[in-house]
Amino acid sequence: MSSNSLPPVSLDADVLFPCPASAAVQVVRAPLLSIIARSPGTLTLLTAPAGFGKTTLMAQAFAQFEAAGVAAAWINASAADNDLPRFLSRLGKLVAYLGIARPGQDAITCLSTHPQPFALFIDELENIQERSVLALVQEIAQHLPRRAHLVIATRCTPALGLSRLRVGGRLSEIDALQLRFDLADSQALFAPQLASGALSLAELQHLQAKTEGWIAALWLASIALQRAKTRPDFVAQFSGSTGTVAQYLAEVVFAEQPAEVRDFLLRVSLLKQFDRSVCQALNPHADGQRMIDHLRQQGLLIAIEAKAGHWRLHGLFAEYLRNQLASELPGAVAGLQLAASQWFADHAQPVLAIEHAVKGQQFEQALNLLEAHAEALLEQGRMRLLSRWFAAVPQALGRARPVLYMVSIWATAFTEGAHQALHRLNGIDWRSSADPRVRHHGGALYPTLLGMQDRCEEALREGMNTLEGMQAGHGFASATLLNAIAHQTLIIGHARDAQRMVDAARRLHGGESLFNRMYSETTEGLIDMLHGRLRHAAARFRLALDTLQADHNRHTHGNAWAGVLYTATLYETNQLPQAGHLINVYLPLAREVGIPDHLILIYLLKCRIALIESDIDTALQALTDLEYLGHSRLLPRAVAAAQLERAKILLIQGHAMAAQDELARAEDPAVWARECRQRLLAHDIHYLRLATLRWDIHFAEPLPALRQLDVDLKAARSSGRLHRALVLQLLRALALYRCDSAAAAHKELEEALAFAAREGYVRTVLDEGPALGRLVVEFKQLYEARSERDSLLLDYLRNLALAFGPLGHALGGKGATTTPLAEPLTRKEVVVLQLLTEGCSNLDLADRLHVSNSTVRTHLRNINAKLNTNSRTQALAVARSLGLLA
Repeated sequence: MSSNSLPPVSLDADVLFPCPASAAVQVVRAPLLSIIARSPGTLTLLTAPAGFGKTTLMAQAFAQFEAAGVAAAWINASAADNDLPRFLSRLGKLVAYLGIARPGQDAITCLSTHPQPFALFIDELENIQERSVLALVQEIAQHLPRRAHLVIATRCTPALGLSRLRVGGRLSEIDALQLRFDLADSQALFAPQLASGALSLAELQHLQAKTEGWIAALWLASIALQRAKTRPDFVAQFSGSTGTVAQYLAEVVFAEQPAEVRDFLLRVSLLKQFDRSVCQALNPHADGQRMIDHLRQQGLLIAIEAKAGHWRLHGLFAEYLRNQLASELPGAVAGLQLAASQWFADHAQPVLAIEHAVKGQQFEQALNLLEAHAEALLEQGRMRLLSRWFAAVPQALGRARPVLYMVSIWATAFTEGAHQALHRLNGIDWRSSADPRVRHHGGALYPTLLGMQDRCEEALREGMNTLEGMQAGHGFASATLLNAIAHQTLIIGHARDAQRMVDAARRLHGGESLFNRMYSETTEGLIDMLHGRLRHAAARFRLALDTLQADHNRHTHGNAWAGVLYTATLYETNQLPQAGHLINVYLPLAREVGIPDHLILIYLLKCRIALIESDIDTALQALTDLEYLGHSRLLPRAVAAAQLERAKILLIQGHAMAAQDELARAEDPAVWARECRQRLLAHDIHYLRLATLRWDIHFAEPLPALRQLDVDLKAARSSGRLHRALVLQLLRALALYRCDSAAAAHKELEEALAFAAREGYVRTVLDEGPALGRLVVEFKQLYEARSERDSLLLDYLRNLALAFGPLGHALGGKGATTTPLAEPLTRKEVVVLQLLTEGCSNLDLADRLHVSNSTVRTHLRNINAKLNTNSRTQALAVARSLGLLA
């Protein structure tokens, strides 16, 4: 039962977090409300077909929470929410509405860590099928704080990992059997008819039996009985043989209306919501306000509380009316959609105007509106919305308007990928067009698409040629071209020239183009990232995301451009829960569009987080998926990247020969020759020679590797690639240690870690594995003994030691250590110990770790068993004595 209100500008502005208004007459469902109220920290799932009162029950629960002072918010899921950026946009607004938004934290993190009670309601979840969106909802459910409520209504069982939630005690379920009205509920609903004698108890029992407690059917019957004409024989005539019960009752309710009211209802059924003015546009011969008043008095309209004077029809009744309209007046539908489109256009609501024109197959109207607003929609990054509209328009009509056809190719590029967009672009002779707008769009599109296909040199050459001949006045195309050239210029290693291009793009779009603001900030963040300025890069990427989130128009695949890179910075700074859920957001988008560096990065991040969580199957599956994508999309460096990551996993596990075999598979001369002459973000610290040096340090003679590291480190520093230099220094410290030069190794490590501490690099160090971990712990102990210490580096070393967790035997060289534990603690158990040092209770641990209380108790039992202790106090003391805690 939708409650979305008519937005003033765009379809996504219809997010109203207050609960939708309900019918005036309700039956309070006290037992079911009690189930919801008694289920904090769990998902309460209402699953039943249409018309079983799910929305009404949730509205009653919503009111109870608000009355108790609990912050509550409501989302009506729609098909548009299968667009992941749109759903994220709604979540961002939701946390702001609830008052739980925190600077620098995304919506999922805010929801999962808020300590105070709140309630989130999601209605009509069956409208969402997109796996990535459902994965976000699942994540909210799994990490729900213990004082929060999540209530979801759906017509079908959702893919939310319900088995896991049941096992963890985080799921309460209300099904159709529980939702059905029993006789007492029906008596409450029909109380006026029973009191007036219009309905006897026996007749009510007959209705109850025929409807089997189906609430929508009973509600429609109650309205039908208000008509005097139907009272004597309605119940006697009613049976289940006339189609479905709801269909029959809808027919009765509709048939009893006067002809002018029936006509009015059919026409307004095309509108999600309406007021007097739009009703008048669709019913020019009727008095719109009088009709609304008449229907409201009969209980057939539901008020939209957030917008005075706006109404909606009951969902099932509206669906019946639309079917009737198509059956009774098939020729009128297109005209009505056109009238609605024209009304919205006249009232400065172009998105809804286009939407109604497309639905009514009034394509000339839709295209005329698009010609007026397409450029603005491009500037806003509304690529998915544009793509959906253009897909509905016959291709011949679209191609007859060349400028719009070019706009459709932009939309294709950022929703279906560069290959499909370039195929469409090459299918027309845009270079010879008499329209300069077509030539400029094509001139900007072509190099942009080449760059997205990993064809850097061609993209740069074509882009510079186009730039020389581009005239002023083509804002979106010109600014996008400048940003695309900046990106490709950075790849070939000319960072200063890239910066100048970004500055030129900024001057051109002046901040008015949300899409190009995002693009400019992201490119500048890339410059920072490739020069090792991690904190600056993270701020840039966050700003790029906020650029799109500052406005409600966030239907753009472009935010994944910055989003993947921002996720990488979160991972690097060891913010794993946040990075993990953003991977769920951006991986489907990166896979869809297939920009090589983004594709490689997001799959490597998924693999690494899975490994940290000891989920080796998921980790290896991510690499297999990346390898197959590389083959199918002719991206050999994606294949090589998967093979290098697999080799590193095998190396850390100690499988020397298997790791060497994977390195041999990754030997693609063309890929690595290109890596040597270009700055490819995905390969900045992930390339064949580095992987080979790492293998030599671990399993071969380290001295030759040390010589090559000196050469490579000098080259990295001279070119400003300080992140690469950091990794080379870490490996150099390991190599020196293997050569029994512990003092030199410690000196090298100190210099490297001082830089890492300043910039916030964490995973770069941790992901080198336990061999480096033992060296870090040894150096930490020496550093703590110094009289003069840098507090930043000291804190950083202590945090690293905690993050490395339990470490086994040293690789070799001096200072080898062992642990006296027969069975080492797992990484999660070390985290539990660390939280115990902060005084966390079992409930606090469950909240912080996003697990059940029983899982916390299991961790504590295992820790005591491994440490041979009987309490958490003893466990902490023993852990400190073993060096497991700082």
